[in-house]
Amino acid sequence: MNKITHFIVHSKVATAIAALLCIGVWIYAIIESGNGGVLSYLNLLLYVIFGMLIGSANERAATGSQRTTLHTTLYYMGCAINPQLAVWQESTICLMLMVAAYRIMATTYRGRTAMGSYFAAFALVGIASIYSPQLLYLVPVLILCCGFMQSLHARTAIASLLGVLVPYWVAFSILYLTDNTHLVQSFVERLTAGVSYAPAALHVPIGKGDTLAIPMIAIQWVWALMLAIPAIIRHTLSGTSKVKTRAIQNMQIGHMGTLFVGMLILPSLYTTMQPVLITLTATIGYGFFVSENKSRGRDIWLITLFVIWLLILGLNVWNSFSTY
Repeated sequence: MNKITHFIVHSKVATAIAALLCIGVWIYAIIESGNGGVLSYLNLLLYVIFGMLIGSANERAATGSQRTTLHTTLYYMGCAINPQLAVWQESTICLMLMVAAYRIMATTYRGRTAMGSYFAAFALVGIASIYSPQLLYLVPVLILCCGFMQSLHARTAIASLLGVLVPYWVAFSILYLTDNTHLVQSFVERLTAGVSYAPAALHVPIGKGDTLAIPMIAIQWVWALMLAIPAIIRHTLSGTSKVKTRAIQNMQIGHMGTLFVGMLILPSLYTTMQPVLITLTATIGYGFFVSENKSRGRDIWLITLFVIWLLILGLNVWNSFSTY
């Protein structure tokens, strides 16, 4: 069992297998949806490249036995569970913007002159909210979560709010100069609209030709919780992490929880924020499996996760062929 978990955690082959399975599932989803245009395949390529960048950044930051590609593996696994992302182009834009914002926020730990960083980070969040208007409702909580970085005070909070507003000032100015201010009404409608979740479901055979339909959103969220909860518990109980590392992890956990609850309350955030949630759960969850203290329970949990993931992919394939 130790050899299996060591292979999963540290081998780049495991990452490559997860990436190839993810690509296969996504290509099939693109073909099946009938949206097999250039943008869909470009979207797939961007996700693959983004996963590689995550792995490269993690390797540069890692030292000794902590060097691992598991973060990237978990990212590709999360993407494979949600093949609908292959045809959601706005999700890709929001993912890039939000991750860039997190990278900037991570540099603000105890920063005395962090106003510029907060302004830039939340300007990116503001641009993301143009694509997903109801993200604006979560902005105050996202700002408060930055309090873990010990650099949030009145001036940085104001800088954050100004950063969120700047993209709207620019957008409105462009609409005004081009006589397209009527488009503001469509944005307001999206901001206040009630939206339902994507209807995709996974059908599980239960015998005699009957199946049990499980919403894909429930599977995706259960997967996220199975990754995040053990890591959060370990993070809470462990006192060995560096202070700055704990601060960044606390901020990430706060943002992950905010997005998770936000998507439960506001279904319109599901399509655009799901890849951000996948990335955050991979970032938070992989730490549970790479700690130096060996544990049989931890190894069993990791293998269980992989078995469940393979079962979900197998059911997806079965669902696809059963429709023909």
